Amino acid sequence: MTGIIYLAVSKTTDPTSGWWTFPINSTQACIPDQPTLGVSDDKIAVSVNGCLGVQYWIFNKSDLLAGQNVYSTSILGFDVYAVHPAQALSSTTTLYMITTYDGHPDSARLFRVTGVPPGPITINATDLSLSPMTSPPKAPQLGSFYRLDTGDNRVLDAKWDRGMLWISLNDGCIPTADNQTRSCVRLIQIDTRTLHVAQDFDIGAPGQYYYYPAVSPDRRGNLLVVFGEASLTSYPSMMVSAQTAVDRDSLGQPVIVAAGSAPDLSSCTVDRGCRYGDYFEAARDPSNPAIVWVAGQYGTVASTFPPSLTWATVLAALSIHRSTL
Repeated sequence: MTGIIYLAVSKTTDPTSGWWTFPINSTQACIPDQPTLGVSDDKIAVSVNGCLGVQYWIFNKSDLLAGQNVYSTSILGFDVYAVHPAQALSSTTTLYMITTYDGHPDSARLFRVTGVPPGPITINATDLSLSPMTSPPKAPQLGSFYRLDTGDNRVLDAKWDRGMLWISLNDGCIPTADNQTRSCVRLIQIDTRTLHVAQDFDIGAPGQYYYYPAVSPDRRGNLLVVFGEASLTSYPSMMVSAQTAVDRDSLGQPVIVAAGSAPDLSSCTVDRGCRYGDYFEAARDPSNPAIVWVAGQYGTVASTFPPSLTWATVLAALSIHRSTL
């Protein structure tokens, strides 16, 4: 069984004025999973997970914008999985991709892609040491014995800006003043000019479970973060936090944007837990780069008949003023 990924490109800067759609055929004998997209000045990358590892495509950006379809394809081996292309927020002709699933625990593999199809493509890989990572435990939630699936240690988001790459993922950690492993937010900043890890830290809280973080810096270099939260005393909720451009290895006090009003009971099994809406995102506003838009999920009662306990999505606009949200 094989599958097709679709890449859609708006025909103009107005997304309501039509789209070009490009089908991408996977060569792996299974359905491609979890497509991710990255961009530089001249390239677009699409990466998927498959039964043989990761497969990704490098596109000529100008061809796509003109409605043409030119790309090159590369398949990595069995020991590489979940390669996440980065979105570049400032000018670069190097496209960055990264994985924490390269077969080497407690490390990340950074890929630097240069060249433009149909010309030759060069891919350089660098392994970077990280602090130890632990699979995050499932998160309990108020009102149910089912726990939320908090995923694993793969990269969930990657944003590059002016030489610095931020990535976010789930981790297991013991928060300060706690004695138990919780699911935590893991944030890593890589200086792509010197190829070293500039920041690498977990964010957690006693008795609470954080999961599915997404990140974006604003134009001043402040970092905005969105993630989910649940515990024995709280329904699944959406939270945000931030790091100012002058701070290191820490975030400000998290703020609840959308408090859950019910547990999530969608797609639950005792062994796996509940498959939560695990696609949070953060995006800098192109018309006002001091603002970062975030999206995430929270537990709620769906307006169906009969009513069901599930999750819903909320959008919010964030900015930092005088070192506060």
